[in-house]
Formats: sequence, C-alpha cells, structure tokens
Amino acid sequence: MNNNNVVNHVLQTNVHTMFKRQKGNRPINKNHLNRLTLSMKDNYLFSPILVNEKMEVIDGQHRLQAQTELNLPVPYIVIDGYGVEETRILNQNTNNWTANNFMEAFCDLRIKEYLKYKDFQKKYKFNHQCTMSLLVGRTTSQGGGVYSLFKSGLFKITHLKQATEIADSVVEIGKYYAGYKRRSFVTAIQKAMAIPEYNHSYFLKKLKSQRTKMTDCTTWKQYLTLMEEIYNYRTPVKNRVWLRQEG
Repeated sequence: MNNNNVVNHVLQTNVHTMFKRQKGNRPINKNHLNRLTLSMKDNYLFSPILVNEKMEVIDGQHRLQAQTELNLPVPYIVIDGYGVEETRILNQNTNNWTANNFMEAFCDLRIKEYLKYKDFQKKYKFNHQCTMSLLVGRTTSQGGGVYSLFKSGLFKITHLKQATEIADSVVEIGKYYAGYKRRSFVTAIQKAMAIPEYNHSYFLKKLKSQRTKMTDCTTWKQYLTLMEEIYNYRTPVKNRVWLRQEG
C-alpha cells in the first residue's frame, strides 16, 4: 500500500530574475554567500528554494544568489500564503538570525520603534544588549524577555529620554576610559545615575585626574566599587556618595 502523497511539486528554471526578495528578510551575508558559492561550484547538490505565490523567496535567498552568480538552474517549490513570519522561522531553524538581522528586517518593514532603535544604536554604537536595556530602562536581561519581544517585532521604547541622557554620559567617559562601551560598565553608569546624590560632572572631573585607576572589570558591581573609590578620593565626607547601595 502506498501512503505517499504529492504535496508540492518541485519546479526548475534558468530565469533567475523571476524571483523577488521578501521584504523584511535579512540582508545577504557575504561570507555565507562566498562559502556557499564555492561549495556549489565544486559540488552542486539538489536543494530547492521556497517561494510564495508572488515568487518572493521565503527560504534560500543565499542559494538563489549563488545559483545566479554561477548561472545554475534553480529548483523551487511554491507555497501559497507564506510571508515574512515564515521566513524568519525557517531562517532561525537553519542559520540563526542575529539581533542586527532582526533590527534590519523590521526596519525594512518600516516599523517605527525599530527605526528609532536603529537611529539610537547607530549614534551610540553600543551592542544590542546594552541598547535594548537602555531603551526599556532595565539594567538586567530579565531572563531574555526583552530580546524575545525584540525578535517578535513587539519591542517598545519606553525610556528614550533617560536612555539618551545615560548614553551621553557614558560617551563622555570615553575620553578617559577606552572600555566605556562594555556591557557591565554601561550597567554601572545606569545604576549610579539612579542615585540622587551622584553628580556625573563631578565624577568626570575626578576621573580626569585618576584615569589610570579606571580598569576593566568583569561585573557592574566591581565597576561601582571602582567608581566609588575614584569619586570619593579626597572628597569631603559630606559630599561622598555610596554607589554600591544599588543592587
């Protein structure tokens, strides 16, 4: 008894221009494309790409690009109704998307929160973990919840003004400390600026004359200890701050 059913036929074409880029898909990764092109040149294996009824590529855009460059035939399967969400799911199951991929994809879809996010990230050049935490007013990863929202397209910026103030303060420190973009250091500054008694201008003044004391630390708590020592050095007792009260 034959229990096999034909679900989707595999078609093949030499007309590479008939396929379209799926809006919201991640950009081509040149390193991945180069590796794939070399592999196909040596040994071209049968591996159909997936497209929707509009001929937008759902899965296999790197394969298609390599096939185009090598002028190879393109086997493909048409699946009606697939869109950008299916594209992301398929890509995550094969070659994982990075935070940058998600950012670019949602910006490609003109989602305002991600356009604002990209502007902020481009301006300050913090890593994505720092950028997300700043823009939602958090100093911890919260079990990955923020990143899960970011990947799903539901990320919301709730603390833009505060994040800008903190980011500007961190960048000012860059004149005296090369590691100012480190995740643990940015968290330390976030926590310090949440203490009413902390005066950032005063800390910069103290750091300028003690810059050699500011060294890389593993945790934000270690950074707060170091910052406290720099801040309170030869500072009158009444004006000292105790940064380690946070956390």
